[in-house]
Amino acid sequence: MAKMKDDFQALVPLMEMMRDAEMQKLTVTNQKIETLEKEIRSLRAQFRLEAPSVSGYLGADFHVRNIWRNWVEKRGQELSSELINLAADREIQKAKLAVALGRADVVADLANRKAKSPGTY
Repeated sequence: MAKMKDDFQALVPLMEMMRDAEMQKLTVTNQKIETLEKEIRSLRAQFRLEAPSVSGYLGADFHVRNIWRNWVEKRGQELSSELINLAADREIQKAKLAVALGRADVVADLANRKAKSPGTY
């Protein structure tokens, strides 16, 4: 009985480390998402501020602005795609964190539980 309780107590630090690792992964993903969202907002703001008027579409200037506009649109699509992938990763990491939290709680509870009768936890 005491041996099994000692085994659970030995598992507690491991479960806490696994929980902390999952929390850290989620934190890093959230920071990446926040950075991408800032970059997308910045790109959109820059596009609105520098968007040429219809009268500005003359000669070579039209060609340069058209290339720039195409680049902004493509970059925005790339960032949005990356953001979608990170959001999916975040949901997976949330599920893994929930499992790690549950496991850590169960092992800690089993390690701290007093024996009610011989052979039980």
